[in-house]
Amino acid sequence: MKTAIYPGSFDPLTYGHLDIIARAAKLADTLIVSVMRNIDKMSLFMPDERATMLRCAVDEQELGENIEIITSEGLVADLARGLDTYGKPVIIKGVRDAQDFYIEQQMAALNQAENMMLETLLLPANPQLAHLSSSAFKEFARYGGNLAHFAPDFVVTAVKKRITELVN
Repeated sequence: MKTAIYPGSFDPLTYGHLDIIARAAKLADTLIVSVMRNIDKMSLFMPDERATMLRCAVDEQELGENIEIITSEGLVADLARGLDTYGKPVIIKGVRDAQDFYIEQQMAALNQAENMMLETLLLPANPQLAHLSSSAFKEFARYGGNLAHFAPDFVVTAVKKRITELVN
C-alpha cells in the first residue's frame, strides 16, 4: 500500500490513536494522519494544537519516519482526491467495537460514493486499548479521574490545563 490516510479529530489524542498510527505506518509507504474538524463535537483543542500533540507523540514514541501530520477540513474523500501525487490513498480507521464498525462501514460507503477509487481499511483496536476514547478521556478529566493510562504525559497535562481554563 503506497499511501494511507488516517483521519480523525484526535481531541484529545489517546494511546488508542497512537496504536493505530504505529500499526498503519507499517502497512503504508506514507501514512498521512489528518487532524479533521468534527462539527458534531465541541473541540477541546484547535486543529493546529492537536496536530502539534500528534507530531510530538509520533516523534517521542518513534513511530516511523513515513508519517506526515496535516490538518484538513471537509470530506476525507476530497482530501484523498487532492493527494494525487501520492497515488490512490486508502483510508485507515480504527474500530473498538461493533458500534464503531457500523459507523465506519457507513462512512466507507459514503466516501466511496464520493470517490469511487477510495478504499477503507478497518483496523480493530488493540484489546488492551479498546476501552479508550477521547470522549471518556475528557469525561475523566472533568471529574479529576486518573488519566495516566489514556495518553502520554504531555497530552494529559495539556488536557488538565485546558479543562481547568474552561471551568474557571
